[in-house]
This record gives sequence, structure tokens and C-alpha cells, in this order.
Amino acid sequence: MNMQRFVMHSWVAACALIVLASGAFGGDETPFRPFEKGEYDAGDFAVTARTFSHGNVKVRLTQAKRTGSRPNEPPYACRAWLEIEERENSIWQRYFDDISPSGFSYGLVVPQKKPSPKYFAVVKNGDFDGRLYLIDRDGAVFDLPGGFYFVSADGRYLFSEYAAETQEVVVFDLISGKTVLDTKSADSFHLPGDIYDWYYDGKRYFFTIVKKEVNSKGMVVEDRRTLFEVKLTHPGIEKFPADFSGLFHKKWDFDPRIFNDCSSDPRNLKEGSAGADH
Repeated sequence: MNMQRFVMHSWVAACALIVLASGAFGGDETPFRPFEKGEYDAGDFAVTARTFSHGNVKVRLTQAKRTGSRPNEPPYACRAWLEIEERENSIWQRYFDDISPSGFSYGLVVPQKKPSPKYFAVVKNGDFDGRLYLIDRDGAVFDLPGGFYFVSADGRYLFSEYAAETQEVVVFDLISGKTVLDTKSADSFHLPGDIYDWYYDGKRYFFTIVKKEVNSKGMVVEDRRTLFEVKLTHPGIEKFPADFSGLFHKKWDFDPRIFNDCSSDPRNLKEGSAGADH
């Protein structure tokens, strides 16, 4: 049983109630509000801040996690700041007023390994709106749907799977700096169903989808009758009768389930984390 698929399909209804009750979304449209240390008492918040150097810029993450009793005003869970600085000047900012928990980890995370030497990655989870921020060495930012991702064996393509109430996939060319495929886009190819698992044969990348019916325990099941290839040279999704001979499971290079919530510490792995999908 693929644990991710069980988790991502079982917590949607429950967490939607949490989001509706709190009314708090940490989104990109929130006006930037600078971090003020005095507003976050140590008895109520765990504050972590880290600065990372990347090329000509510095990437600063600050997060305040609510640890005391729930207040009458936000942040109820996690307030976060993401800033890019060049020569001590802020050139790009994002402020998340209150990131709502949604299933696994929530908050901002720096993957332990960069997806490529060119890009520094920050993943935001929570709010039913996973984001992947790819930051180049001059501070330019690509804001992509995100949550889980892996990089192709040749290091060129990044496959990002959207962690949200809907499922989408983005493929980003790490060499050209362009999006190859975005199933969230209105004029793009759409997913044929909820993705269950990823496979590859050393060159090509495939996924399977979830069967419409669940098993006797109420868990989702992989539909192993069909494979879908993500085309890279001529972007699209092509359907094939399933043949798993010569295919291997593709591991996630970044898996948000293994990280602690709302922590800017790059060593914030949960105890006993496996670190990969397979």
C-alpha cells in the first residue's frame, strides 16, 4: 500500500473543516509584514530563523510556531517569512500570516539537497496550497505548485506534485528555466485521475492512477491496467496498456511527510523518518 495515497485521500474532508473554521490562509497575496521579535513571546511561540547563501543572494526563513494555548487571534498554527536579500537589501518577500495544517507537515522547509546547483528550493506546505519556490543565483524566483518533487536522472527536469485538495503536476526544465508541463494550467493537458505512483525506465517517466473503487478497508487502490507517460520533448501525457517489466519506482527527492512543522532548522527531520517514498 502506498502510504502517501492513503494519507492524501483520507484527510481532505477532515482538514477542510479545520481550514473553514480558522478562516486563515497564508497566501502570496498577503501584504508583507516584517518580523518583530517582541510580538512572539517564548512561552507561546517557538521561533526559528535561518539564512542561507546562494550565488549572489541570501535566502532568509523565519517561522513562528504556536506552542501555547490557542489564542483569540492568529497565528493559530504557523506564521512565516521568506525573504531574498542582495547586498543587505531585500529584493523579494513573501509573508504567510497563518499557515493552516493540512495532513502532514506545514510551514516552510528547505530540502536537504538542492534540486540543482542553479536553484535553491523552499517548499511551503499547508493551507491546501503547496508551493515550490525555486530561487536562482541572482535572486529570480519561480513560484510553482508544489509539495512533493523528484528530479529526473539526467538532472534536467523537476517533477513537482501539488499537495492540495486537488492534484496537479508541474514539470520544470532546470536548464532552460521554463515550465514544460503544468496540468493546473487551463490550456494544458489535464490529469486523467488522481496519481497513485510514479515509475521510470531509466529515460521515461510514468504514473498510475487511483481506481475509482476503494478496497474492503476503505483505502485507495492502484489501477495497474494503464500507464501514463509524461512526454518531455513534446509536452503532454500519453496513455499505454500497463507493462511494468523494466520499470522502477521513482523515489521522491523531497517528501514533506518527514519534516517537523513550522521549523526553519534544516535538520528538522521527524524521528524515525524514512526519507523516501519507496
